This record gives sequence, structure tokens and C-alpha cells, in this order.
Amino acid sequence: MKFKEVIQHIGGSLKSIVNAYMLPLKCIFRRLVQINLLVMAALIGLKAKAYAYTSLISAGDFTAIETDVTTAATGIITIAIIILGAALLISALRR
Repeated sequence: MKFKEVIQHIGGSLKSIVNAYMLPLKCIFRRLVQINLLVMAALIGLKAKAYAYTSLISAGDFTAIETDVTTAATGIITIAIIILGAALLISALRR
């Protein structure tokens, strides 16, 4: 046998040995993950049933914001009307 064939043979043997030991561990790990996911899903479901739904915000929370936005919009429109009026007055006085 050549050196390369010996190395390949040793590598193949090591791979089969590692696979023989790792396959059961992979199966056990996979099963533990599945059980963990099922337990977590059950706990989340039970916890969700234990508490009634309450919304974090309500429509009444936005009345102050609505008032502020309306006031700001009114102020902007008023300033625009004043500027437009001043421009019309200046253009009328130049003629």
C-alpha cells in the first residue's frame, strides 16, 4: 500500500469509529431538543390561558396627542395665511 492509501484507510476507519459513537449521541440530543420544545410550548400555552388579555394602550391615551397635533396644524395654517396675506399686500403696494 502506498502512503496516501494508508492515510485514506486510517481516515476512513476513524470516521466510521467516530460516527459509531456520535450517532447515538445525536439521536439523544435530538430527542432532548424535541422534548424541550414540547415542554416550552405547553408552558407557554398554560401561561397564556392563565392570564386574561388586556390591551397595553387604549384610544383614550391619544386624545392629548390629537389635541396637540390639531393645535400645531392650526398654527401652521395661520402662519401660512399671514405670510400669504403679507405677500399679497406687498405686491399690491408695489403697483
